[in-house]
Amino acid sequence: IPLPEEIGFNESGTLYWRMWVGDPKPGWTVMVSKVAADEAPQNVDFWGSTTALVRDWPDNEPALVQAFNGGSGYLNANPPLLSEAEVWYEYWMVLDNTFEGSLQTGGYSIYRRGPGERWPTLVTWQSGDGNPLNKLVFRDTSFAAIKTVGFYPLVLNFGLWLIDDIYMTLGACLSDPRTGDSCESWCGYPVVDGHADTGSWLGWLYVATEPWVYSYVLDGWLYVPDCPDAAGGWVHVAR
Repeated sequence: IPLPEEIGFNESGTLYWRMWVGDPKPGWTVMVSKVAADEAPQNVDFWGSTTALVRDWPDNEPALVQAFNGGSGYLNANPPLLSEAEVWYEYWMVLDNTFEGSLQTGGYSIYRRGPGERWPTLVTWQSGDGNPLNKLVFRDTSFAAIKTVGFYPLVLNFGLWLIDDIYMTLGACLSDPRTGDSCESWCGYPVVDGHADTGSWLGWLYVATEPWVYSYVLDGWLYVPDCPDAAGGWVHVAR
């Protein structure tokens, strides 16, 4: 289906949806594409047109949640992303469609919030070299807008699968779009209640007092005068 709002060149956006799966679990795939559904719907497929993709493979116990990382294939969520049947989960797919010259420098991240969880959790993926990843590479890096989202069951004869509340917000945003809350971000990371989950970089940070931020991993304050870029950045630890 067409995205509620396209993510153009050098733009970012966040796709939100809620998901409920029955028992037995049917398995599912959610993918976005740079091919418009009304232009060539037969060409929007898993491989030739995939920009970003996350799936829950039901043949594993526990079910194996995977995402596609550029041309290197599927990566597993690590730690495993477990889910209960017959409860609602919220998902955010943050899509960064930025370029530097003719090269795509963005990518995508997945966040999820389950029942009773206060904040969405940034999913970590296990790469082939053993290093954790929080941002994955697009498969389709063409100079084009992201236009389409697809929801596909992996096993047709398994249990019920429900999708609800599909929203598209420009920018990196972890607010609940159903409530109309405003979006905040810090150094490219979405912010919820003054907190940002930076994953394998610095973990959870309290950033409402920036440039001084509090690290829960280090149990102390950090001074971050500038946001890091691809070459890295300075973080000063208070003593």
